[in-house]
Amino acid sequence: MSLIKCACRALGWSDSKGILATDLYERGAVEFGSFPLNNPELSPSPIYFNLRMPDSPKNPGKLTADDIEKIAAELFCAVQASDMTYDLVAGIPHAGEPLARAFIKRTLGVYRATFEKTESGKICCYDLGDDYRLVARREGPSEKWPQVLLIDDVLSSGDSALEAITAVMDKSYARYVKHQFVALIDREQGGREILEKCGFKVITCCSISQFLAFGLHTGRISLDQFEEVMDYTVRTKQILLGMNQ
Repeated sequence: MSLIKCACRALGWSDSKGILATDLYERGAVEFGSFPLNNPELSPSPIYFNLRMPDSPKNPGKLTADDIEKIAAELFCAVQASDMTYDLVAGIPHAGEPLARAFIKRTLGVYRATFEKTESGKICCYDLGDDYRLVARREGPSEKWPQVLLIDDVLSSGDSALEAITAVMDKSYARYVKHQFVALIDREQGGREILEKCGFKVITCCSISQFLAFGLHTGRISLDQFEEVMDYTVRTKQILLGMNQ
């Protein structure tokens, strides 16, 4: 049995998830080093995930369209295995948008919305410094969108999802009372707990500890790298949850 299959069995993963994780490591989508973050309390991070394609308007990555399709397939499988029901899918800018486009192709009777820059009014603010609102009128009649599913690549602090739901809950979309969120990787820094406390149902395909354990089992990362990230994760989770009490 190959190292990949052995690692998948140990983690309880499907073969497809192991193939995706292998591709992400080989593409250089996960980097180790010292990476500054917007929140000084959490900076620097010893790990950085860039699950974007070269044409991303911010932080271009190395993923291919096929990689995006594989991620979307894992997201869709995770959602299908849950009790989530949704009528509208929206990708959080910018990494979540290609995933939402790929995700929606696997659904029936579900519309896709986009976040677009507002001309005035601060509805949803992201770290790129722009104000965004949810625009869905081009995708179908609004009465067909009572439940929304937000999609992103990685769950960290949960800030982006909370900012996005602010746009969703603008008076034009006040019927969106069911907050749902799906991402590929949970960095286990407290974002899940924060979102769930705010009423979100949260699904992730794997945790950062699982993703790194896979890398360790398959010889793609060192034990020192694994331990450094895990120490950082535990420490920053305590900080984030303490800040959100």
